[in-house]
Amino acid sequence: ANVRSRMNAGDRAAAEVDRRIAELEHELDAHPFAFDRRFLFRALAMGHSQFAELIGARGPNTQVNSACASTAVAVCVAEDWIRAGRCRRVIVVSADDVASDTLLPWTGSGFLASGAAATDDIVEDAALPFDRRRHGMIIGSGAAALVIESAEAARERGIRPICEVGAAVAANSALHGPRIDGGQRGKGMNKVMSWAEGGGVDPAAIAGETVFVSHETDPPARGGSASAEINALRRVFGPAADSIVIANTKGFTGHAMGAGIEEVVAVKALETGIVPPVANFREVDPELGQLNLSRGGAYPVSYALRLAAGFGSQIAMLLLRWTAPAEVLRDHAGAIRTTWWVSWIASPASWASVKRRRWWSSHATAPGGN
Repeated sequence: ANVRSRMNAGDRAAAEVDRRIAELEHELDAHPFAFDRRFLFRALAMGHSQFAELIGARGPNTQVNSACASTAVAVCVAEDWIRAGRCRRVIVVSADDVASDTLLPWTGSGFLASGAAATDDIVEDAALPFDRRRHGMIIGSGAAALVIESAEAARERGIRPICEVGAAVAANSALHGPRIDGGQRGKGMNKVMSWAEGGGVDPAAIAGETVFVSHETDPPARGGSASAEINALRRVFGPAADSIVIANTKGFTGHAMGAGIEEVVAVKALETGIVPPVANFREVDPELGQLNLSRGGAYPVSYALRLAAGFGSQIAMLLLRWTAPAEVLRDHAGAIRTTWWVSWIASPASWASVKRRRWWSSHATAPGGN
């Protein structure tokens, strides 16, 4: 009110302030706030414990906050718990709603102020993973869930797991809030490969059957995520890195922050043999060179290497290996041609539209990737 009183009545700004005040007053009248005993349960991060109460899970229970690496770090924690005998099965539930009407004005303004967000009106001009034209990310929201359990627990349930966690690494480069440490990513990738099956996995030998599920968020090209990831791949896999197929979902979903959309994509790619395309790629970045970016469709993948990174120097890497069934489920191209997964990769260009990304939201638990 004090600010409004100092504005000229005829100003367009004053009219806009009056409109906003009227909207807020109407909202308060329609939905008055009442402070009650449930306030703490709404203000505190208690989704994990409330979920445990809902399903009756009495084992270890925690929330992981590793920024955009949270889901991958949660998988690392789950593997540690299971190996230590603390539990036999872990449900990882991840969600981030930063693109909501409540949070977007704050998070969006923060990313704009840091120079990390794009402002293009057309999605295809902004969501540009690995493209020379990349200049800022699109903020998205999402949710995903994974079940991780011991081999014995899976056998007791009579199921065939989709894949197994060959190795999981979580680390912090202790460098800088948003700045990327490319060397740390290379070290983490080396470690995850050396840990896999007790060091029995030769990176060059599996490169041709590996999908790299990238974290690349389309920030400006100067020293960004893309160059750090590609340099790490080439350092660890050598010349064989060129045979690794690269996947990235950001062109479809935006950057869903801590939500584990990519982790689910890695698992589904191994299950079906179908890898989603890297959307909107047109111009090669000379710094990155020619890349084996997924065009969408069937690839003979048996391994998924997932890299996740987040503000605060957080980093996590997973190496997943497909659990092949006794019967042959894949076709000659290496794919299981079933369900909505095929529909998504059928027409890469058209799936970049807002309308169809909403379809993806309803089928792949990734709402609000706008």
